[in-house]
Amino acid sequence: SGPPPSGTGAIGNGTGIAGDDATVPSGDSLGNACDNDLDNDGIPDASDNCVTIYNPGQENADNQIGNGTGIPGHDGTVPNSAGDLEGDACETDGDIDNDGILDGSDADPGGDVTYDDNGNGIPCFGPDIDPAVPLDDGPSWDADCNGVLDGMEASCPLAVNPNLDADGDGLLNTWEVCKWGTDPAVRDSDGDGLEDDVEAMDVTGDGVANCRDTILISAAALLPAGTGPGQFGRDGDFDLNGVGGIGVGDDAMTAVRRAGMCNATVAPSAATNPPGSSHTVTATVANDSMYYGVTPMIGLVVSFQVSGANAGATGVCVPPDCGTNSSGQVTFTYTGLNSGDDSIGASTIIEGVKVSGNASKSWETDGDGVPDATDNCVTVPNPDQANFDADGPPYGNGAGIGNGTSIPGDDGTVPNADNLGDACDPDDDNDSYRDDLELLLPDPSCPTKSAMTSPGGDITYDDDNDGDPAAGSLGGTDPTDDPASWDSDGDSALDGAECTLGTDPANPLSTPSVAACGGTGDTDGDGLQNAWETCKWGTKPAVVDSDGDTLGDCIEAVDTDGNGVLDFGADALNSARASLLSSAAFGKDGDFDLDGNNVIDFGADTLTVARMSLGIWTCQ
Repeated sequence: SGPPPSGTGAIGNGTGIAGDDATVPSGDSLGNACDNDLDNDGIPDASDNCVTIYNPGQENADNQIGNGTGIPGHDGTVPNSAGDLEGDACETDGDIDNDGILDGSDADPGGDVTYDDNGNGIPCFGPDIDPAVPLDDGPSWDADCNGVLDGMEASCPLAVNPNLDADGDGLLNTWEVCKWGTDPAVRDSDGDGLEDDVEAMDVTGDGVANCRDTILISAAALLPAGTGPGQFGRDGDFDLNGVGGIGVGDDAMTAVRRAGMCNATVAPSAATNPPGSSHTVTATVANDSMYYGVTPMIGLVVSFQVSGANAGATGVCVPPDCGTNSSGQVTFTYTGLNSGDDSIGASTIIEGVKVSGNASKSWETDGDGVPDATDNCVTVPNPDQANFDADGPPYGNGAGIGNGTSIPGDDGTVPNADNLGDACDPDDDNDSYRDDLELLLPDPSCPTKSAMTSPGGDITYDDDNDGDPAAGSLGGTDPTDDPASWDSDGDSALDGAECTLGTDPANPLSTPSVAACGGTGDTDGDGLQNAWETCKWGTKPAVVDSDGDTLGDCIEAVDTDGNGVLDFGADALNSARASLLSSAAFGKDGDFDLDGNNVIDFGADTLTVARMSLGIWTCQ
């Protein structure tokens, strides 16, 4: 029967007319006092923007200013609805579209709500003016499509202090007057509880200005206009300053500063656990605004990815759906079965943009931050990885038995090194005498010992590096030096060997004989006599490579320059200098005493090294 007229009688009926109809198809029998839809337009009176006037479409143009329709980022809130919720059908302020021109004088009082009539994502303003047919025209409040309200065309250039923000709401006075039709001196011009800047920047229409809006405004500023791949639909709600275009430096940066940026963090940022245990991280997704501060992003699904030693590991979220809670947080717990380092990534998608954060995780047994695979004490914390009896560079990180320091020809490799760090090595100096026993006096395991011996730490016979070793050692005369820890009495015989063979490791006059040390034979054929291996170098006479580092015992003993290769020009000449020159001219230390007789002599040590480096004698 069409829209019913207003009145107090039955809808659609006259009264007192012959043939008067007492019934109507759209009426009801409810009195006004108990009828919740007085105009019978299907909209309950409580939410009807025209209670007594039939308007099922609920059109209200001045609640749509600046908004596009069906465009990504469509804005559902506007700052200049003038405080009225009246629909167009019952508008009382005489300006349906709130453009400052009364409807009676307005060529287009309302109805056109977009700058993009054909819906192709390209508006009628800015550098991307739509050439498509049918052409777009401006919405009813901005007929000439220049970003300025029709009723403000004459007055907006005269705005008081146009480049100031009188009410501090983030919108400059000129933007409020020209673009949004709001009051530059009032933060909430339409009195709806949302400040003007929130409603202007809130292109998602959720009543909040945050990084969601920043992302969309930035996309509108940066991407080509349109609705195809790699494009972004535009409309007036993205043009914050009303210049008839959407810019990076003005619109997008205003949103960045005011609405904020999305960020995700993962805590703790770094941690260490033993393999086989579980680890929990907390991802926090928040909006960071220079104006509003940091606020949580709620209800976002976060994905966690583990890479590294436990790549692909899965875990459990709290909440179970991995959605951020009221604090913007979600936890993730997984078990690290493998030792090594992991990277834990947490990411979520906000308005098509991936926002992510990362944390690192180390799975190793002793918690010292060194992965088990490279830790020289897997079960004992030792972050410094100190290893006194390791090979020196480039084959290890220690100084090496028999080596001096800062002396030309210093040896970087030794034949009896090990890979145990000092923190867990029972014999730090590899002299075959346990560290705890070396400090005992008397020591039942070494009854011949007359004084405590050194368990480790002293790597040279020449402590002051003047080239002159400790008096009584290697022909040295320096009374201020003392021998290396593995040879506490300076007689060139290892402390442990002396204990085993019944001599005193603390007395240089008590030294085992060549025969006692194993004789002059060479069981493993590596070029070192058995006696040298047992008492000088601490290697195994029947094993070519005692420390298993792929370099044979003889090569490591003879290689005085530490490059892992026997060469006449370096190793033999260094030995010659050590045996022939004075201490002042060339430093002397234990690595040049090949045969362990406590003397660096040309006829034995140097000629032996020369023959081996030239391939005349075997050395492996």
